[in-house]
Amino acid sequence: MPVNPTQRFTKHNPCRVCGGHYSSPKGVGARCFGYLSGDAKWAHCTREEFAGGLPMHEASSTYAHLLLGECRCGKQHDAQPVTYKPSGKASSTIAATYGYCDESGSLLFQAVRYEPKGFSLRRPNGKGGWVGNMEDVNPVLYRLPELMAADPSKPVFICEGEKDVDRLIAVGLVATTNAMGAGKWRDGYSECLKGRSVVVLPDNDKDGSDHAAAVAFSLQGLAKSVKVLGLPGLPEKGDSTDWLDQGHQVEELIELASAAVEWEPGSFRISEPTRLGESEERRFTLIPSTDVMLPDDDIEGGSLGPYIPYPSSLVMLVGESSAGKTVLGKDMAYHLAEGLDWVGISPSGEQRVIYVDLESPENVFREHAEIIGRSENLVFARSVPALGSPHGAEEFLSVCRQFSPDVLFLDSLSEAWPVQDENDNAEASRQMSAIKMIAKSLGCTVVVTWNMGEGNVKERFKARGATARVDRSDLVLNYTGLTDNTRQLKIVKSRYGTLNKVLTLRFAGELGFEAVDANITSTPSAIDDLVRMVKDKLQFGVMTRKELVDSLGNDDLLDKVLGRLVKAGEVCRPKRGSYELVVSSESPNLREKDSEETSDGSPTADD
Repeated sequence: MPVNPTQRFTKHNPCRVCGGHYSSPKGVGARCFGYLSGDAKWAHCTREEFAGGLPMHEASSTYAHLLLGECRCGKQHDAQPVTYKPSGKASSTIAATYGYCDESGSLLFQAVRYEPKGFSLRRPNGKGGWVGNMEDVNPVLYRLPELMAADPSKPVFICEGEKDVDRLIAVGLVATTNAMGAGKWRDGYSECLKGRSVVVLPDNDKDGSDHAAAVAFSLQGLAKSVKVLGLPGLPEKGDSTDWLDQGHQVEELIELASAAVEWEPGSFRISEPTRLGESEERRFTLIPSTDVMLPDDDIEGGSLGPYIPYPSSLVMLVGESSAGKTVLGKDMAYHLAEGLDWVGISPSGEQRVIYVDLESPENVFREHAEIIGRSENLVFARSVPALGSPHGAEEFLSVCRQFSPDVLFLDSLSEAWPVQDENDNAEASRQMSAIKMIAKSLGCTVVVTWNMGEGNVKERFKARGATARVDRSDLVLNYTGLTDNTRQLKIVKSRYGTLNKVLTLRFAGELGFEAVDANITSTPSAIDDLVRMVKDKLQFGVMTRKELVDSLGNDDLLDKVLGRLVKAGEVCRPKRGSYELVVSSESPNLREKDSEETSDGSPTADD
């Protein structure tokens, strides 16, 4: 019977018996010219040294090895290709396999452990064999059916390897892991642990610690609680199986897990128990009321009065999409960096400030830097890594730590950390919890900008989307427009006793602000004054926007005035970026000019 070319052993589909194929290296006895049977149950190998007692098929000059079950060659093979190692080195052999199933118990893929040590993943081919890739397979957690069926009140232990999980399950615990060990955790796995109490057991090495931090970070806002427990007395690279093999009992593990503190990302450290029931990082203690320290005299103080609290706080700046949150934030950032009074409020000193501007067009971003001001204590960023992933968050933290910020602005949160559904409270809670952890890790105040919700009015604050964003914030600032050139900044939520503090601001020159009477309801004179000044300037001819800004300042209000004048037909744009006054025959200015000329257009004698 002819052999289909797809059945021939190749580099990507080598012989299951010897690991060779037709293009294997010559001269080292590694080549195999055989093929796989059509039903994938037999490997027809041409290597006599692997034949054992099998007869040779004369028609094909091959030895037929049974892949499933005991082969008559005296060995048991596996449908997964063995790994060939040239230069006389021994081929890898399969030491163990671990099946990963969906919730219904259907096998999705296997993790394979080899000797010498190595790992790979494979999926069923539907014919009793295996395919050495994960194409079209959605990875799941190990022992998922048992995890989902377990009592949700019991803690879930997350290990680094399948053998550790099997060992813990064998002694009556709930446990799971991800395929391929450290560094391979996916955020999607965390959804299966929503509402569960989780204890991560890292291997005793750097990779284990990093992996544990990544898992814990991913579970924030989803799991009921997250602990990272470093088992005492582990050898280098030791794991939970090694710890149990030392003679420790499962009851001791449960007690250690109960005594461990909740994981906090501030230092990305794990909880190392010093003795049963105690932790180096935090202990449960009672404080007599008479020992509580007196509050600071300036209870409302912060990096910038009550509006930017002291480090490790999370501030949410909420405003209308066109209110000018970016200009406000950058103006605050500059004054903080230089230690300058801002609308009459003195900062606590020069601050190190990072401003992440993810929304401004490049030219607007440059104009802001030029007009608002530059400072050695102020740096900008125009992009961020994926903050929702552990690796992205760690990259972000690593870069920020080099600058040691006191205040970090994320403008805007929706760009820095996109979510699928802004109205999902679970997503919002996870998002804000992670940002709060960034604040703690960096030891700085983080200010995030966000948009108002529909129907927001000054008397009743409402941010867009899920309420969890406001709930997770330490301070929420509501930034609303009163008139074209005035804004109100009001504290609508505060953990610091500063609720309902209000600032009324008016745009001043050079994208700045000035505080005005809080009772102001309208300032039409400011608009009228600028309209008059623009018309006066344009009487002398065409001017560019930049020329007008340089002359009059306050480009935010200027743009609004120019827009109104163009819409009213009083000003036109002869070319892009330029403005010209439209003068009608009824214009007093034109009549005044006409009176100074003779009928033929020549100057009068007085000229």
